Order: sequence, then structure tokens, then C-alpha cells
Amino acid sequence: MAETTVERITFSPGSQLDQEQSPLLWKLPLEIQREVFSYALTDYEDLTNPYDLQTCYRRPDYLGPRRTDTALLRTCQRVYNEAWSMPWLNAQQTFFLTWSSRAPSRTTTVQAMQQKLQDYHNLDAKTKILNVQIFAQLCRLESGGEFQRILDMQYFQPQTITLTIRHTDFWNWESDNQLSIGFYWVVSCRFPDSLKEFRLQFESLERKKEQVDIIASQAVEKWIFQRQDGLSLSPSPKIQISRWSGCSTWEEVRWLRDEVRPEELDYYIATVSYFPTKEPRDVEYQAPKLEMPKDFQPSVIPPTLQLDRLHTHTLQHLNIPYGTSAAEINEIAQARGVDDYYGGGDYLIIDGDESDYDDEDQEEYETQNDGDVHSESSDEEAD
Repeated sequence: MAETTVERITFSPGSQLDQEQSPLLWKLPLEIQREVFSYALTDYEDLTNPYDLQTCYRRPDYLGPRRTDTALLRTCQRVYNEAWSMPWLNAQQTFFLTWSSRAPSRTTTVQAMQQKLQDYHNLDAKTKILNVQIFAQLCRLESGGEFQRILDMQYFQPQTITLTIRHTDFWNWESDNQLSIGFYWVVSCRFPDSLKEFRLQFESLERKKEQVDIIASQAVEKWIFQRQDGLSLSPSPKIQISRWSGCSTWEEVRWLRDEVRPEELDYYIATVSYFPTKEPRDVEYQAPKLEMPKDFQPSVIPPTLQLDRLHTHTLQHLNIPYGTSAAEINEIAQARGVDDYYGGGDYLIIDGDESDYDDEDQEEYETQNDGDVHSESSDEEAD
């Protein structure tokens, strides 16, 4: 085996070394240096400040806020001049086209992003962003306007865009309706010319994976997107499948109907990737709605429970310990006279005491707790 020697460089505190002694700056090819800089200046999840488990935005790659360590930029002027723009260009820029309760408190906005793009352009810097992630409720996506507002930002040059439609982003997921997605945004939206890949992710519960597979297959067979230069974004026939497990409680409601284990839901995701082609999209192209066939019958039916969900306040009033199964919770709730998710019934449970309960008490309780839980349908009506 050949003997390996390592050159050791020593210096005293406060001294400065000639850059010619740096193996990074003088011995590695420029393209390798840039790879090193890019790797060191790419963002990551800050797990020292994790998101609350009981939120619907905590998920793989979003367990906490994303951050970038920039110590490398302070090593010398040469490194700074070479890599100062990388922390922002390499960071995953994330947009939430959702109700505020379904997004972290700090998110990317079109206004803030546009200002940043303008600043970089004014400095003659590149604005080629590596990754853009968009989470969108269908009620905010299907019209196309909000999505196109992101795509239309001046100097916006994304390389990859991922659009994720989560379990709680589908229409009427609360009622366990079959999955479907409207088509208007597919026909009307135009992607930047810089785009090299568009990833479209469909997520639902593991037990609804048949529906996710059908939706994803239809997206491959029937949907074609378009860049602003007229070129088509056509799908790869290969659909990528992934899975993850998360908390069954968010927005202060525990979803008993969908639990596979106490306090947990299993999710199933199908990702369809679209790539630019040399051909323009047919001007007569009509994108169909993605939906289940009329004769579709799911093979997995959720358990029949009197209460498919319970508010966390009600769980606390019933003194139900962590890890209690959905079936056991239903038994306890029925024995205590609870017949809906916020604690209604023959009496209201308050601090463990039973009291006579009537319609006037019900109205007062709902008024006091207004805003605790918002379903997609109620938010639409309010909007």
C-alpha cells in the first residue's frame, strides 16, 4: 500500500497565512472548490428548534425551521467573493398557499422574494435558485392565480419546483371524500424558462393509497404543463412512492378515524416529475379533472366510530391519557355522554365535573372557542 503523507499547516493566534498555502484554494480545481462551498452553504433543518408535533406542516424535511451556517464566508475575502450568494440560492425557498394555521409563523412571501431577487439582480448576481417548495390547498391552487403570481416574479429562475398537495389540502378531506383535483391551473399557468424539473406530489393516508395511485397515474397520462417559452413539461412514466408517519392531532383536533396506532397516522405520497421537451404543447390541449372512476370502491374502509375526531379540550376534560386507542376513547366518550368532537351531549364536561347542558350552554361554548378548529369548508365560507 502506498504511503500517504499529510501536510500540516500551523499558525499562531492572530497571524494570517498566505492563501497559497491553502489546499482548498490552490490545490483543488475551481469546480471542486465550488462543490465544497455549495455543500457547506446549503440549508438544513434546525432540529434544536423543532416544530410542534401537533401541526400539519411538520413533516419529513420540515421537522424544524431551515437554516444555513455561514461561518465559511468569514474565513477570507476570496471565499466570500466566490460564495456570498450561495446561502440564499442554495436554500430551499418554501411558499405556503394555505390558511395561516397550516403554515409556520415565518414563511417565504412573494413580496419578500421579489425584493431579494431585485437586490441580487442589481448586484449583477445570479438568481438561479436550486429548489422551490410550494405547499398548496386546492382551494388556493385550482384557480391558478396565486400559483402564477409566484411563477411570474421578475428575475425568478428556479431550477426545480416541487408542489405538494398534502392530505389536509384536498377538498373535503374531513368527510373522507374521494380524491379529486381540478384542471384549470394546469392549462392556465406558465413556468419560468429556467425550470428543469417540476415535481408534483400527491399525499393522502396510507389506507387511501389506491386513490393516490389512480390520481398520480392520471397525471402521467393526461396532464402536460408549459413553460413561458412555449415548451412542454411532460411527465416521466416513473412514479416515485414514499411513506411517513406523523401525529394524528393538529389544530387542536385528534383524528381518531384515521389512526393506525394511538396518536399516529400513516401517509402515502406519489411524486410525478415533469421535464422540458423540445416540442410545444398543443394549442388545443385540454387538461381533464383527476378523479376516481365512477365504479371505484375502496378496498380499505375506515373503522366505524361514533366520534371520528375529538377536540383536545374534550380529551383533557375526560382525563384520557396519552396512548389511549381510538376505540377506547370512543367507549369513554360514550359512557360520559359526549356525542360530538367539541364535547357536546347531554352535559358538558368542565374540569372533570358533569353539569346540566342545554342549547344555550352549547352556543356559549362555541362562541368562546370560535377559531379553535377550522375545516376547509368553513374557511371557504368565511373567505
